[in-house]
Amino acid sequence: MKLQSPRLSSLSSLVAALACSLAFTAHADFSTGFETTSGAYTAGSPIAGVDDNGLAGTNAWSFFGSGSSSNVTITNVGAISGAQSLALANVGSSVGATVNLTGAVDYTQKFTVSFSFTALNALGAAPFFFQLGSNSYGNTQPNWLRGYIGAGTSSSLYIFQDATTGGAVNPGTKISYDGSAAGTYASLANSQSYTLSLTIDPTNHVYTDATLNGTSILNSLLAVSNGEIPYIGGSLANATYLFLVSGSSSTGSNILIDNFSIANVPEPASMALVLMSGFAWAAFLRRRTTRAL
Repeated sequence: MKLQSPRLSSLSSLVAALACSLAFTAHADFSTGFETTSGAYTAGSPIAGVDDNGLAGTNAWSFFGSGSSSNVTITNVGAISGAQSLALANVGSSVGATVNLTGAVDYTQKFTVSFSFTALNALGAAPFFFQLGSNSYGNTQPNWLRGYIGAGTSSSLYIFQDATTGGAVNPGTKISYDGSAAGTYASLANSQSYTLSLTIDPTNHVYTDATLNGTSILNSLLAVSNGEIPYIGGSLANATYLFLVSGSSSTGSNILIDNFSIANVPEPASMALVLMSGFAWAAFLRRRTTRAL
């Protein structure tokens, strides 16, 4: 029977722990499925006031808009996954939810925002908006990410981008994935679920990865202003408020949001260097142990 030295055994445990640690850092630093296990999310009740277990401190969801908080609720009807989702009802006035994600990730490093959504019926002229950025909502506010789902007889995805280079940045132009603009992405079907994932490089203010249901849409983003995000002056280091908002003029529209996550992206070069160092050290100790035996 071949014996393994205590030193090699300890090293193996160390390497395994390192690998687990690296794998863990790739997971979302904040994620929620709006389930009861994530906090006091209760089907049929407003999301306002709910403190998610995944958030540090006492940050809780707040109601946003001029309507009623009863129009931004947790639902178990048609949940995208699990038992519950966030439901935004379009009732003729802007309604939504916002939460402070300061401290959720390191916003000086590359990070990914991902969420799933379902448009239960046509969104009409006033779509569903999503924004991560300033604590003030609107297209003139500094933001990492801003886009919307709408409009017409079927839903389409739009992402705002900068249309200038250098200096002041305007609110951006919309990039559509409805087939007419991108040429390859069909209109989003109502009552079908989609997952949008966008990776942002905050240093260069650009998108570095973008997928819709796992299919890359990055080339379409890079085709306009090199994929620059609508970063509007100043520093966004602490501008980390998430807004999920329904539009203001189309009644009868409904959208479900689920599986929201935001995570830092480990640099491949850094991970490779650490792993290579660990394997080199393991090989060195193995040679020493072999000689000793």
